[in-house]
Parts: sequence; structure tokens; C-alpha cells
Amino acid sequence: MYEDAMSRPDVAEWLAACTEELQTFERMEVYEEVDRPRDRKIVGSKWVFRIKRGPDGEIQKYKAHLVTKGFTQVEGIDYDETFAPVMKFSSLQTVLALAAKYDLEVHQMDVKAAYLNGVLEEEIYLDPLTGFKPGNGKVWRLDKSIYGTWQGGRVWYKHIKEEFEALGYARSNTDHSVFLKHDENGKLVCIVTIYVDDITLASNSLNEIKKAKEALNLTFDMTDLGEIGWIIGMQVIRDRARKTITISQERYIKDILEKHGQQNACPISTPSLLNEQLEKLKDPEADVDIHQYQSAVGALMYAMLGTHPDLADMVRILSQHTVTPGKAHVNVLNHVFQYLQATAHHTLRFDRNEPRELTGFIDADWATNINDRHSILGYVDAHGEWLRP
Repeated sequence: MYEDAMSRPDVAEWLAACTEELQTFERMEVYEEVDRPRDRKIVGSKWVFRIKRGPDGEIQKYKAHLVTKGFTQVEGIDYDETFAPVMKFSSLQTVLALAAKYDLEVHQMDVKAAYLNGVLEEEIYLDPLTGFKPGNGKVWRLDKSIYGTWQGGRVWYKHIKEEFEALGYARSNTDHSVFLKHDENGKLVCIVTIYVDDITLASNSLNEIKKAKEALNLTFDMTDLGEIGWIIGMQVIRDRARKTITISQERYIKDILEKHGQQNACPISTPSLLNEQLEKLKDPEADVDIHQYQSAVGALMYAMLGTHPDLADMVRILSQHTVTPGKAHVNVLNHVFQYLQATAHHTLRFDRNEPRELTGFIDADWATNINDRHSILGYVDAHGEWLRP
């Protein structure tokens, strides 16, 4: 909260971050001060503060975002469609695997105040935030999307999609946050992935990456981060001599262990007990914090998607009880955290020297689910496509 930030020893850094945010709003012409309309609901606002840290936990930047209280928006008046795609983890992993295999250049850029680039179609009136209210009872009429608006992500995505298409990129059919550019001979020359404001560029030509950066800088306020090293909570380590690219979530895992009070958990070697089964409850047990349980399962899912596919089965099991968790479910959840304590340093490595054959593992059971006696089945069809009914 704003009051909390203003009472901290680092208040000067937070005030500077707030000032920078408001200056960005003015520079990008995000709003106009207008008289308070009588026939429209005024959307609330608040400050959101975050300290951006690097892979070693060092402070890189203090960030303050002015955001709307999206729950005060009125559907059909303040917003309509809200869906916006973001890059899949598997897409980034595929790009890094290709980079290791073909020795591609992989660079990264950050879009400053990404949402503020999107022009709103709806009229939204915002009640300015604590500490920075204009005089005479005026409010802000938003011309651009800002963080917290229901449609903000969608408006930003539509804008950057149009920009990439204007630069000659085509959107991937399998992931709408991946854009591909081909030369006049149909040869793929650049791959771009987008995760909100994080942009990754991969190409066998450094000159092609420079051209893409220059084009983006003409349209957006960008930060050139050089060769990829840290993205969406993952450290990317490249060893060109050994022809490997490794991704690690050790910093993220240590953070979630601390957040959920498991930083001193006793390490164990397996994510589950043999034949782990959990009974589905009709109601949550009174002394279990549902929101904390859900948050913990979500944190595990993020690690699973990034670098720990070995958590997939336990995430599947725990996710079936997010509405009605009990003590038994929390105990199993804590068991997984103990496993993460032991494996936080594990990484996912793409090695050009490894065999290129695809190896898959399939397991199945017969009616072992104690709640509904459903079975788990897996197989591969004749064309090698993974199917899961």
C-alpha cells in the first residue's frame, strides 16, 4: 500500500518510482483531466509496488505502477472482451533448444510501460490515487489502457501484434505470442516471442536482430537487455564452447519456499509417496487456508512448466483439491516443497551434442483413483503425436 511504502526507510526510492510513473503517464498522454461525469461509474485506482531483483537476489530497480481497481469496472460499459495470449513456456524452451542446436543468437528486450501503448475504445473515468489527486474534484478520462484494466492486456497485445505484422512477421498458429519472419526465399530468419513486455529475439544473423531492435525502438520505448540472461523468473545460462543453454529457477524456488514458510524444510528425494492418493472432500477443513493452498499449488505449477517437469503428476493431483483442501492435502503439498528444497538447483539443459532422438515415457493405471475409479491412460499414435484422452 502507498502508506506502507511511504513509511519505509527506502521511501526516497519509492517516491522516485511514483514520480517516474506519473511522468510516463504525461509523456505518453495516457489521460485527460475532466469534470466528474454524473452518469458514469468512476473506476478506483491504487499503487502497486514491486522490487525487481536479479538472479542473485540483488535489487535492480524499484517499480511503482498506478493501476485500476479492475473489479470496479462495469462489464459492457467499461470493457467487453478481455482475453490476451502470452508466450507458452514450451515455446520459449523450443526457441532455446533450437538456439543451442543451430548456434542462434538470442537477445532480449523490455517494453517500458507496455500497457500504456494501447488505445482504449471505451470511455473509462479513473479516480486518481492517494497523494496525487488533481484539484477541483476532477477525474481522469483514460485514453490509453493501464495496468489493472480488464481489457489492458488485450489492447496491448493487439497493438504489438499489428506492429510485428507491419514489420513482415507472421503469427504462429500454435502460439499466438510467437512471431516468425521469413526472407524472400521462404527461409526463416527471425523468431520473436512475447510475454507481456518481455520480448525475446532469436536468429542466426546478429544483423537481423539489430534490424528488429531498431524497428521496435522507432515505435516503443524499449530497453535493450542484450543477450538473454534472465526472463520470467528464469536464469538463462549459455556456454557456447560446450554448445549448451541451461535454464534455472533456483532463485524463484527459494523465493516460493520462503513465501510459504518452507525455507527450512527437510530435503527429500521424491516428490510423492508410493501410490499417493487423496480423498476428495465435500467441504474444506476449517483450519486450512484455502487461498494459501491455491497460491502454493500455482507456484508449483510455474516451476513445473519452467524447469521441473518431474512435478507434473503431483501438480495434477493437488490441483484437483483447490476448492476443498484438507490437512491431508496440505501434508502432501508440504512433501512436494521438501522435494523442491532438495532439487532447487536442478536445471533444464539443451545440449547440441546430445542425441536428437525423441524419447518419451508413458505410464498408466487401472481404476486407482479412490474418488471416482477413473483410469489414467497414455499412448503415442502411429505418427508420433502425443495423445491424452
